[in-house]
Amino acid sequence: MPEESDIEVYRQRYETFRHLDRMRFQLLQILVAFGAAAAIFFRFQPAPAEWWFFMLVGVMLSLIGSAMSKVSRGLWANNDALRKVGRKVGDIDIPAPTNKYRSVSYWISVIVQSLGVLFALIGVVRLVF
Repeated sequence: MPEESDIEVYRQRYETFRHLDRMRFQLLQILVAFGAAAAIFFRFQPAPAEWWFFMLVGVMLSLIGSAMSKVSRGLWANNDALRKVGRKVGDIDIPAPTNKYRSVSYWISVIVQSLGVLFALIGVVRLVF
């Protein structure tokens, strides 16, 4: 029979997993909303965008990508701990964390961060030239 402390740790780890999982999808929704807002700005801007706009988009994309990466790292670490304590309380069906290079969330965060750097560089080039 599992100890009460193990059950409490399991509950807390599961709540943390749910919270981080929701955050991952909320960040993706924020990314889509930000991308739509930037696209609308580009669409209705009569002149080419100014350097500051590219810098703003670059910084925002870098921050969102970094947050996505941090949430994913937290999920992987929490999943490992949840799986270990789950075995103690009788939950043997929690899968092992996947390789991060095979994870879609990892590649989305890498692409978003790369786009952020690219937009920031475009902003710098537009400022200088």
